[in-house]
Amino acid sequence: MKTRTIVIMAVMTALSIVLSRFLAFYLTETMRVGFGAIPIIMAGIWLGAGYGGVVGGAADIIGATVFSGLGIYLPITVGPILVGVTAGLMARFFLSDGKLWRIALIVAAAELIGSILWTGFALSMMTGTPYLIIMAGRLPVNLGVIVVETLVIYVLHRRLGAHFCMRNKKAA
Repeated sequence: MKTRTIVIMAVMTALSIVLSRFLAFYLTETMRVGFGAIPIIMAGIWLGAGYGGVVGGAADIIGATVFSGLGIYLPITVGPILVGVTAGLMARFFLSDGKLWRIALIVAAAELIGSILWTGFALSMMTGTPYLIIMAGRLPVNLGVIVVETLVIYVLHRRLGAHFCMRNKKAA
């Protein structure tokens, strides 16, 4: 693994922690509105599925350990890992030209699998609230977050992707 890849992963991890722990807010006990998935998805797109998963896991573990009074709940940690892995896998097959609809597809799949389905399930286990109740509250908010994340990632990928995207280079 090259130093450049490690630095990009560290920066993306730090950005995710800041966006999810300091620039987010809670609507309910099980619904946090934040954009910490943006750097995780970008790591998956730019570096690959494995690196995206590592960034997601590291961001959640460090953020929960250092900046949360609740501590780590490993089933929830799987959510950000799935976001990074899904984004990386989707980018490998669908991000040939960086068009907006392709970025939207990648973001929607990553958020659907990692944030909506898995994290909703983990929150249901943690709180004892029925899964469908959690989903009914989280789904509309997450759909709005997906729109914002898609636009931000599209702009960042168009501006910075050529400099940071390692999928087509021999970086790792």
